[in-house]
Amino acid sequence: MFRLLLITVLALRTPFIVFAADSSRGLPGEAELGDITKPANTPPVVQGIPIPGLRSRQEVERVLAAVKPMTDRERNQPFRVVLCAAAKDPGHGAPGLHDYPLWRERWTKILARVDGVTTEAADRWPTKAQFESADVITFFHNNPAWEAAKAPELDAFLARGGGLVFLHFSVNGGRDIEPLAARLGRVWGTGNQWRRGDVTLKYEPHPITIGFPQTDVRPEEPYWRLNGNGDGTRTIATTDEDGAPQPQVWTAERNGGRLFVCIPGHFTWTHDDPLYRVLVYRGLCWSARRPLNRLDDAVFTGTRVSAP
Repeated sequence: MFRLLLITVLALRTPFIVFAADSSRGLPGEAELGDITKPANTPPVVQGIPIPGLRSRQEVERVLAAVKPMTDRERNQPFRVVLCAAAKDPGHGAPGLHDYPLWRERWTKILARVDGVTTEAADRWPTKAQFESADVITFFHNNPAWEAAKAPELDAFLARGGGLVFLHFSVNGGRDIEPLAARLGRVWGTGNQWRRGDVTLKYEPHPITIGFPQTDVRPEEPYWRLNGNGDGTRTIATTDEDGAPQPQVWTAERNGGRLFVCIPGHFTWTHDDPLYRVLVYRGLCWSARRPLNRLDDAVFTGTRVSAP
């Protein structure tokens, strides 16, 4: 098995990046990864849905301005972020969707450009050392390593004040639905519903959604009728499906730690939408009890945005 370990140490004021690329697990090479200062290359039409128009930079900047500026102390506080992905899952092999490895390699580099932020990549599941050192762990994959035996690792991480973020299909409970639902509130399991197309997200008041528009329409893949009753969660974005509002983004506090769950994230272009970046980056920060604008310097790096 060929394994490449790249450790890049930049200038003194720039954090270091640690990530592993394993060719046996379908991770992107440098040519596929491309220039992180530009949006990821995707087909103009994915699963019959055309790529959405560019987001207005002014729209996003209004949202960013709604959060009070950080103090120098807050800005200089170290922030350790782990991004966990896996190979693209069966049935999602085409480009432009469920691009877990591409997301990990891009966001690992993009977030590490922020002063004081250290990023590490994890494959399938974080290591023991990552659970011990990370401030927040973000999952974006089909949760292939999940099993009930791993629940104590999540609990211990939360108990020490760690933050957990689950994007899109990472809420997959696999064969152990109930233990994951007990922690996340809702998970993919049996009897679920989904569709693809324009989705109108309706945002609810929450520190994460400060400055957000009341509604936003973008093509995505919502889930609903998930397993779990949502006990202990706070919904911060919904979409109307089957004649009722269905939770799409929510938070929870468990065992001294925090969780942020965001169902949108099916399409690669969603991860390059700057407003989506604000939503998820704030989710990372809220979960780790960092200032909500701690990652704002990475919002426009490689995003699909118009100028001005």
